[in-house]
Amino acid sequence: MELGVRGWNELGIVGTIYEEEDEHSSSSSSSSSNMPSLEPTTPNQTQLKSWILISLSHDPDVVIHVQNSCFHLHKEALIARSAYLKRQLTEFPEITLSPPLNITAQTFSLVTDFCYGNHVAITPFNVAALRTAAELLGMTETGGTAGEESLQQKTEAYFCCAVAVNKEYASIVLSSCFPLLPEAETAAALVSRCIEAVLTIEGMAMSFFKF
Repeated sequence: MELGVRGWNELGIVGTIYEEEDEHSSSSSSSSSNMPSLEPTTPNQTQLKSWILISLSHDPDVVIHVQNSCFHLHKEALIARSAYLKRQLTEFPEITLSPPLNITAQTFSLVTDFCYGNHVAITPFNVAALRTAAELLGMTETGGTAGEESLQQKTEAYFCCAVAVNKEYASIVLSSCFPLLPEAETAAALVSRCIEAVLTIEGMAMSFFKF
């Protein structure tokens, strides 16, 4: 049975908690947490039930700082998906994602949604950030569920099927790579592949008009 936002709230589930930090507040002051809207994915009911049990069984047990934002999360959900977070959170319950990890709070919010099994809509405007984050965070794990894709696999499949064959999409992704350099190129070769896609599509168009 698919649970809507009301259903999740009635169950008292503690999901991905995402809050803005006050730069002027002292480190000892406690900040209030906000529950986001959760949209569970329906195909993988096994994973969904797993994260429900995790959330019901205990409160968030790790804290991750990204830019000026603070994420209160469940360690088990994260380490099942990310090799990097697994290494870091094994030693420390509170970490900061900072350079050289070129990941924004907005992108990390989508990453955590993916870790919790929530639906993440991949678009030409966010695929570069998500693809790069998948590489930087080592998100090649599927969570142990057969037939499921990792974030690396999902973003790569979207790039190949939607971006590499569409000049407009390739141009959008290329533009979104600039704030992500050099990681977007060194980690996922996005810049060179976008340029190749644009040139290939233009070449095919020119060949077509010659006939």
